[in-house]
Amino acid sequence: TLYGADNPDALRGLFFDGIVLDEYGDMRPSIWGEVVLPTLLDRRGWAVFIGTPKGKNHFYQMVQRAKTEDNWYELTLKASDSNLLDDDSLALAKAEMTDAQYQQEMECSFEAAVLGSYYSDIIAEMEKICANHDKPRIGDYPYDPDEVVHCSADLGYTDSTAFWFWQLTKEGPILIDYEEYDGQPLEFYFDMLKGKGYKYADMWLPHDAKATSLQTGRSTVEQFLEAGFPCRVVPKLAVQHGIDATRLIMPQCRFNKATCYSGIEALRAYKRSFNEKTQQFANKPLHDWASNGSDSFRYFSLVTETSKTAVQVVDENKPLLDAVTYTLDDLYKSKEEDNWRRSVIRI
Repeated sequence: TLYGADNPDALRGLFFDGIVLDEYGDMRPSIWGEVVLPTLLDRRGWAVFIGTPKGKNHFYQMVQRAKTEDNWYELTLKASDSNLLDDDSLALAKAEMTDAQYQQEMECSFEAAVLGSYYSDIIAEMEKICANHDKPRIGDYPYDPDEVVHCSADLGYTDSTAFWFWQLTKEGPILIDYEEYDGQPLEFYFDMLKGKGYKYADMWLPHDAKATSLQTGRSTVEQFLEAGFPCRVVPKLAVQHGIDATRLIMPQCRFNKATCYSGIEALRAYKRSFNEKTQQFANKPLHDWASNGSDSFRYFSLVTETSKTAVQVVDENKPLLDAVTYTLDDLYKSKEEDNWRRSVIRI
């Protein structure tokens, strides 16, 4: 039976004797531990992970695990060693591919540059120990219960909903936590957020969260406020502006790897869409499993301060109307004004 990995929750409750995960590096990291593994445990089933290297992502981690654990088997088939392709075919591949593409596709190199990715180069540097720090920027940076927590969310119902949580220090933001779920109602996320026990300073929601839902007659912001969360709305800017902001601020951040692993892998896999007709990367992101976590981080990049001591300066004559703290009274007043404007237009 053939299944798709775009909706992993569809596999929940099933049972298998064996599963092959093809191009595992293109799937979200949580699909193995949270979804696929439970389907195999009752029958002591087997699993095969197949893929093409695309940087040191979760597929790379699985390969390294297979090399060191006795109950795993690992096989790397490099074109130069396997003799599966003849010399003419390899010569043609070299002529048509860039060196990075050839090393990745034919020589199974995890070191080759990931073409079209936005942040993989930055993340690779953050995983190293640099001269100014005694440990990598992606490592052990746990939650500090004495400090408030900020949160950004990319909300979706048919799509995934992703949350980034961070705290500010004098040295810069620390991303302490990440959560992502599919197809859950808002009440589920309210319970999840309250269950963490964080003291929230603010909760940044996308600009379209102000829109009223046809199902409930209320906006997402309104429902978050009624649940007791201090909501703010991210300014509406072009996606590329947010990507530029992310590339600027990401090197200043630190990530708690244990709780942010899935989010980090989403950022690593986030890439531009590729136009097969023109053979060029487009100036817009590819929408796949990595999009939601990356969008939520983009919101973080647009609104966060660079350190705990930073002061946000706002020109009183040009207020950031989309970046204000909302109350229910504000929302109700806004609704009344919108209704009045629509009435005038109808007349």
